[in-house]
Order: sequence, then structure tokens, then C-alpha cells
Amino acid sequence: VRDEFIEFDWPGSPGPGVNADGFSVRWTRSVTLNAETYHFTMTRDNGMRFYFDNDLVYDEWTDTVDQDVLILDIIPGDHTMRVEMFESGGTATAWFERRPCFAVAKSSVPAAGGSVTVSPSPDPGTTPDFMRENVNTEPPFA
Repeated sequence: VRDEFIEFDWPGSPGPGVNADGFSVRWTRSVTLNAETYHFTMTRDNGMRFYFDNDLVYDEWTDTVDQDVLILDIIPGDHTMRVEMFESGGTATAWFERRPCFAVAKSSVPAAGGSVTVSPSPDPGTTPDFMRENVNTEPPFA
């Protein structure tokens, strides 16, 4: 399945034949990026991992709800991004956003106790597609 963005709030099952709780999803995307510093924003309920060129750069594989910002200096060229998430119970949320630092407004980072609405915006010249590789119906607590 091709997803234009990773911006999901599932109040129940993410699809036919998948339980509303105890599932996992993996998205991958190949991109060509310029040499630049990028902000990666991950919003999750429950666990999430982010791999950049097969290197694990974000690992919150925990039964929690949170939003985090990761800043990476990227070398130019072709890269692979992989996002994995799991849902243990209740509403499932998976949002992932990538932006060059110059495109991130200071107000996008919440003050203590604040919140952010993530609105993914693709970089010019790229196709904003992620490939959803699998939906696993087994609990992913490995």
C-alpha cells in the first residue's frame, strides 16, 4: 500500500483483518536529499523507531505516547528512511514529518505543557510517498 504521508490516527483497526490493538506497521521510502540539516518530527502512540540508511537513529519502542524532534545533518545523495510503529491498546497514532531546518518555524516546537499539530509538507521536487510494507497482527514487544 502506498501512503502519501505518515499521518495516521486509528481509533480502531487500521484495516480489514487487523485487530484494533496489538499490531505494528512499517513504512519505507527512498529519497534524494541535499546536504542540509533536517528536523524529523515523530508523534506516536505507542512505540516508534526511525532508521536512516539502516541506522537506528530514533528508538522509542515503549508503551507511551509522545512527540519528539530529531535533528540530523544529512550528506547529499540517495537515502532510505524506515519508520516502524506498534500499537498496544486504545487509539493508535503515527505521524512522521521531515523538513529542512530553514522551513521549521520556531513556534512548531511546543513549550512545556504545549502541543503541536503536525502538518507534513513535502520538499519541492520529491514524491511524498511511503510504502507500507506490512501490518503485523502479532504483538511486537520484542
